[in-house]
Amino acid sequence: IGGGFGGLRVTRELYKKASHIDVVVVDRKAYFEVTYATLRTLTEPGFADGAGRANYSDFLNAEYLQDAVTELKQNEAHLESGGFVEFDFAVIATGSSYPSLPIAKSEECLTLATRSEEILRAHEKLAGSSAIRIVGGGAVGAELAGEIKSKFPNIEVDLFDRGSRILQHLTPKA
Repeated sequence: IGGGFGGLRVTRELYKKASHIDVVVVDRKAYFEVTYATLRTLTEPGFADGAGRANYSDFLNAEYLQDAVTELKQNEAHLESGGFVEFDFAVIATGSSYPSLPIAKSEECLTLATRSEEILRAHEKLAGSSAIRIVGGGAVGAELAGEIKSKFPNIEVDLFDRGSRILQHLTPKA
């Protein structure tokens, strides 16, 4: 359940080491997206096309169902569409979300086309801005600040963090 990094890693490992196992991936979206590449797509909308985003049907070595699991029982997952998937073992890899930065990982866009439109709208809004305030100096906040300043040097970017420095989980040199 979930076709992000975790779900795809399990799928790939099972395919390599136990190709006789039938694997079914269930995800609401029809595509995989490298979440951290999304930050650059805000400044360069075409950046993630190809390597950064792809339809599951174009690369997945497993059965794929575009659906959502509404109930998980001992050996079956009930789907939003009304169907169900029987299984011997379930992996729940539903990933994470970014409530304060929803553009980083869309909860609304379920196809590549709608996701590309969403990114383009966000890019146009960003390009028309004179100042950006980013709260959170972790990897996402620091990367986003750098991407914006690199592409739009005239936009004022402020990066705020509650700690004494940004990227506190890394060494000071980083």
